[in-house]
Amino acid sequence: MRLSSLLLVLALPLVGCASLPEGPPVAPTGEPLSVREKTETALVNERVKVGEVEHKNSYGQTVARSDVYANQTRMVHYQVWSAYQGEQKIADDDLYRIANDKAASAEVMDKRESGVTLNRIGLGILAAGVVGMVGGYALSTQSKPDQPSYTGTYLMVGSGLAASVGGLLAYFGKAKASAEHPLEQDRAHAAAASYNRALATGSAPVQTTGASYPQR
Repeated sequence: MRLSSLLLVLALPLVGCASLPEGPPVAPTGEPLSVREKTETALVNERVKVGEVEHKNSYGQTVARSDVYANQTRMVHYQVWSAYQGEQKIADDDLYRIANDKAASAEVMDKRESGVTLNRIGLGILAAGVVGMVGGYALSTQSKPDQPSYTGTYLMVGSGLAASVGGLLAYFGKAKASAEHPLEQDRAHAAAASYNRALATGSAPVQTTGASYPQR
């Protein structure tokens, strides 16, 4: 019980309370918008099969085989992308706002708000689960040796499961609310291309107000 409670307390900073990103909007400069890719590298550890061992009986006959595994480190390459106005890196939210892609901006806001809601629900379930675990532990310690009561144990187990589910919901809600790329890359490309075409013809809308979020 004490270990489970300690683990939940240590996990709280990883979950945290989600909120909508805030910050001053990036002002349109009249420069083209773009979506740029770059290759990142990372080292990953993996367990790979390196051989086999044959197990023989006293007559020299193979009776079984077992695989031999070892940990290996290898380098992996992956692509990341970011939005830019001219040479300035901007958040996706600002790209859609500058490009006047109202549908994309509304979709981004909807995803972020639903992430905040999911996070709040998860935190509520997590808190209720912790309270239930404490209550279950109190009930289990009050039972008499000759009259064992499993109510406290059942309450602790059920509350522990609820707390785990709540923690996961809170974590994924926070990740959704603060996602660097709420929409797919093709959507950002399309918004930038549409804005740049309008910019070339002098018909790009000027929009200096509206919701925006800080760079990540």
